[in-house]
Amino acid sequence: MWSLPLEGVRVLDFTWVIAGPTITKWLAAHGAQVIKVESARDKTDAVRQDGGATAKGKAGGNVSGLFANSNTDKLGIALNMDQPAARAIARRLAAVSDVVLDNFTPGIMPRWGLDYESLRAINPQVICASMPGLGATGPHAHYRGHGSYFMARTGLDEMVGYPHRETVDVGFAFPDASCNPAHMMVAVLAALHHRNRTGQGQRIELRQFESTINYLATAMLDYSVNGWVQTRNGSRSADAAPQGVYRCAGDDRWCAITVASDEQWAGLTAAIGRPDLAADLRFAGFSGRKACEPEIDRIISGWTVSRDPYQVMGVLQRHGVAAGVVQHAGDLMDRDPQMAHRGFYVELEHPEIGPMRHESFSFRLSATPGHLRQPAPLLGQHTDHVLQEILGMAEPEVNQAIVAGAVL
Repeated sequence: MWSLPLEGVRVLDFTWVIAGPTITKWLAAHGAQVIKVESARDKTDAVRQDGGATAKGKAGGNVSGLFANSNTDKLGIALNMDQPAARAIARRLAAVSDVVLDNFTPGIMPRWGLDYESLRAINPQVICASMPGLGATGPHAHYRGHGSYFMARTGLDEMVGYPHRETVDVGFAFPDASCNPAHMMVAVLAALHHRNRTGQGQRIELRQFESTINYLATAMLDYSVNGWVQTRNGSRSADAAPQGVYRCAGDDRWCAITVASDEQWAGLTAAIGRPDLAADLRFAGFSGRKACEPEIDRIISGWTVSRDPYQVMGVLQRHGVAAGVVQHAGDLMDRDPQMAHRGFYVELEHPEIGPMRHESFSFRLSATPGHLRQPAPLLGQHTDHVLQEILGMAEPEVNQAIVAGAVL
């Protein structure tokens, strides 16, 4: 087996929920030693108790599927951070770590003596990376929020849905699993590169609200240049017609179809057995088709509704038309040949869940690719190992910390 690129890097991980743990999952998969700190039984990572994300119908805690998926390859320790002895242990770990990462509201890490200035005094090369929701300063610095909050506040929710319906949340915090962890990981890697060249650590502040605004790049440009505020437009497009998601045969099965040129329009009409539509002047050019989109949608739906979505996709693609099945999780994990070929889902044996497939990551290094190796830790599973093997604490000292309630 090849060496992993981040071997020798230690990350002290105070993150929770999705955005922060996703970063440290990626780092761990590429060789970093990640020590995930949870604050004892009553203040564990919130997704451990997420009943909607548990595996195999069990209760939360160690069998939360969402926690298991986001925390592979990590060492797990449980500290009662309300106790001075626990905070002292955390500072000792920070002193021998390369990166200390959190996604708390501002004030928590300083209150524990784990802010950058305090840690730099004991570890001059440390990189402290924080992910406050709206920043460490400003009138809203102490606002709390997860990905759904950022989607609403940045205006993403305003752009999702149909114009005749009220705004709704899309049901998953997309920024938590995409732009926010990706931006922070790039920042951490850049800081490590800088540290390796100069010997200097630094403080990183990634504001999740501002990171999420990157999703609105074209909308912001449209407003800046044209004064136009983009809003909900269903599946329509300003650049393609027809474009939509069309019902197919089966229970809640659909296929997305986009026609971006006259050639693709001719291909679609041939595919559905209506070549006469290509000669219909009402549908000539983009502007003609755009004006008649409701009628075209009815024609397409009349063809798709009795057909399997994969059949629809295949026929249209063979005619040069962009089309894709709206897949659900089962399709992706059990049916999609591309996902199977790429080995995106990795099965690991969890001590309480049992065998479980995990998402890997969307990037792969050619010479030293990362890979998932170990399931997520049970609560406090590696506390003794970390304290004794990494910090060198003798067993009586560890026992004293347990009796004092500092560790689980």
